[in-house]
Amino acid sequence: MQMLYTALDRSVTKLGFAVVLALLGVVGGTIGITVNEIVAISGQGILDFELGHSVARINEILGAYGGEGIALYQRVQMLDLVNPFLYSWLSAMLIHLLVKESRCSWFVFIPLLPGIFDYIENYYLYQFVSTYPVLDSDQVAVANVLSLLKRGVLFLAIGTLVFAGTLKMVAVIRK
Repeated sequence: MQMLYTALDRSVTKLGFAVVLALLGVVGGTIGITVNEIVAISGQGILDFELGHSVARINEILGAYGGEGIALYQRVQMLDLVNPFLYSWLSAMLIHLLVKESRCSWFVFIPLLPGIFDYIENYYLYQFVSTYPVLDSDQVAVANVLSLLKRGVLFLAIGTLVFAGTLKMVAVIRK
C-alpha cells in the first residue's frame, strides 16, 4: 500500500500529469483512428465498446471484420496493454492529489479496479480473436460479466473522483 502512495507522490507533479496525459492522448488517439478504420471496413465497432458480450454478437462483429479488420483489431488489443493502466493511473493521480492528506486516501485504489477488470476482459477478447470462429460460451459469459463489472466500477471510480473533488472544495472553503 505504501509503495502505491509513494509512486503516486512521485507521479503527482506537472511533469507526471503531462506525461500520462500525453501518453493517454497518443494511445487513445491511435485507438480512435484504428476503430474508425475498422468501422469503415466492417461497419462494426470493436468488442471493447460493446455493453456485454454474447456468442452471436461476437460472431457478428468478428465475421464482419474479415482479415484486414482482424489485423486492425489486433492493433487495438496491443494498445490495450497500456490503455487501462493509463486511464486508471490518471484517475488515481487526480484522487491522490485531492485526498492524500485526508482519511480518504484509500480512495486511490478505486480507479485501479476498472483497469484490472479491463485487463482480464481484454484477455478474453484476445482469446475470442485467436480462436474465432470457435468460441467458448463459458468464456463469453465470463467476459460478459467482466465487461459489466468494468463499467460499473468505472462509474464508481468517476463518482469517487467527483466526491474527492467535493471534499477538497469543502476543505478549501472551510479554511
